[in-house]
Amino acid sequence: AFLDENLTFNREHIEKICNLIIKENIKIPWSCPNGIRADKIDDNLIKLMKKAGCYRLSLGIESANETILKNIVKGESIDTIKKAISILKQNKIISHGFFIFGLPGETKKSINETINFALTSGLDQADFMILDMRPGTDLWYELSDQFTPIFSTKNGREPIWIPDGLTRNDLVQAQSEAVKKFYFRPKIFLKMIPFIRLSQIVFIIKWLFKRRVFSSKQYDKR
Repeated sequence: AFLDENLTFNREHIEKICNLIIKENIKIPWSCPNGIRADKIDDNLIKLMKKAGCYRLSLGIESANETILKNIVKGESIDTIKKAISILKQNKIISHGFFIFGLPGETKKSINETINFALTSGLDQADFMILDMRPGTDLWYELSDQFTPIFSTKNGREPIWIPDGLTRNDLVQAQSEAVKKFYFRPKIFLKMIPFIRLSQIVFIIKWLFKRRVFSSKQYDKR
């Protein structure tokens, strides 16, 4: 696995890596689990990466709402993201998407847009997280007086900042609902079975139950 935050950002760099793997006849499957930008791939590059052994790519999608993408200066459009997913499917690369609930401008409507996009986009896998603030980012400084950071394993799972018009419960339920709707579809669930261990199934069930009980008891207020 190449853990670079964006392995394809420098096209010349990734092309050299792939060509060297091919030249040296290194037979190894590899992936980019930390995410790449949808606007930094095309059919030719993906064909080269696949030839070099790439079998799975993650895309940092964040939201399916154009306004939110502009708010966070994503620099990508929904059409660009759709095209990237299509290219991965055409080349039989496992496609994985990262989504974030609670970005500036988030509403119940935009949450539903993101969930529906994940379900209809053709993605094979998806992660749904709640906004976390990282030191050094613009949001860290812009909203520094409105949240208390969490430096623990709860990052991305517990709301630390709530957009206007939403509650903590909205974000927690959105994450739980998205996971259930995405992975409990027969087509997706059957694909995942060969890769799931019994301990993971138990963990998923406990996690979903905890989210439902926790949100109903504790997250009815901001």
